[in-house]
Amino acid sequence: MQPKDEPPSQSTSELFAGAERERIITEIVEEIRKDGIKSEAGARIKQLSWGERISGFFQHPAVLIIIGFLATGVVGGILANRWQRTESERQEERQTQEWNRQQRRLLTIHNIDLKYQIISDLTKSLGERNGAATAVLEALAQSVHDRQISKEVLKKWDAANTEWRIQSQVLKLRISAHIDSSDALATFQQVLDAEKQIFASVEMLKQTLGRPETDEVTEEINQTNNIVKSSAEQMKHLINIIITETQADANK
Repeated sequence: MQPKDEPPSQSTSELFAGAERERIITEIVEEIRKDGIKSEAGARIKQLSWGERISGFFQHPAVLIIIGFLATGVVGGILANRWQRTESERQEERQTQEWNRQQRRLLTIHNIDLKYQIISDLTKSLGERNGAATAVLEALAQSVHDRQISKEVLKKWDAANTEWRIQSQVLKLRISAHIDSSDALATFQQVLDAEKQIFASVEMLKQTLGRPETDEVTEEINQTNNIVKSSAEQMKHLINIIITETQADANK
């Protein structure tokens, strides 16, 4: 019985021939290359200082993106809060300045009103008193003998004189308090001095009302009329002083 034919045995070189051999060689080379890269990277890491490692870490794109987000959020928030706080302080300062300006303006307007009220009260009170004094002087000059007329004239004089005694003191205080010009108070004092002379003359002359007029009475009447006119001129001067000051206040 003849033995069966066996396939011829293959040598080692034949097993690694062809494409299979090339594939195996490529894989080995790749593994060697990877091991070399790992070894080189490990050696470089060992050689790098701590600062260089940190520098390399922060140069990584992912790290830079994270830092960018943090910078935008945190720093941006800080800057926004600071800007808001600064702007709020500016707004408060502007509002405070505007409020102060309005208050100063209101105070100025109030002072102007006070000064015009002084002019009004001065004109009314002094006008009524000098008008009553003039009425008495005219009655004396005309030698009025009607007792009823004389009584009414004297009654108006007494009422105006009483009112003036009160108002003159009030006006003096108000002028001193609200009028800055020193000339105003000095001029008003001249008005007061003139009114004292008018009072003394009228009080003396009214005793002769209804009697025949004499040269002495006529002379006294004329002098008193001149004092009344002088008082009126001084009052006008005082009013001009107050008006000038008031206009200056309005232009501030």
